[in-house]
Amino acid sequence: RPILYLRSFALDGRLGRPTWMERYLGTRPFANTEQKLTASLKQIGPVIAIGRPGEKLPPLGAARFYVSDDRWQQKVQDVQSVAQLVIWATGLTEGLRWEIEHLIQNTNPRRLIVWAHPHLLGLSAQGREAEWTKFRETLGKAFPKPLPEKLGSARFFVFDADWNPTPIA
Repeated sequence: RPILYLRSFALDGRLGRPTWMERYLGTRPFANTEQKLTASLKQIGPVIAIGRPGEKLPPLGAARFYVSDDRWQQKVQDVQSVAQLVIWATGLTEGLRWEIEHLIQNTNPRRLIVWAHPHLLGLSAQGREAEWTKFRETLGKAFPKPLPEKLGSARFFVFDADWNPTPIA
């Protein structure tokens, strides 16, 4: 069964950006974080995601499928219902708000993995904490049990049956 990867399309653009050192040296990393994630999960199942409308060439990483703007929520519902895992990258968009509210209502908490987006943005420790605070103040309140105030080294969160979060560094 597939692993559904949900994220803001804005995060896609941020993941593919080279660092200042890569720009200076004229090099690119071998794989971005999405590619590393999908490679590490390939033993479990295929990672699939909704593609950005209008993109001419899908990025490497999760396999993309495309839907019209008026059908994306139904497709998330359809795929989420059969997925063995759902990985949801945090962020601040309204689309993510709908996704997490839907997932909390319709997904076994043990099947949800939350990927903390501040670590994906190449921010300083202080910048990551500020971004995490923004997330917690907006979409973080949707969770039945509060997420930690400080992100620290946590990159992922998994949940027990009662929605208690466990950070994974």
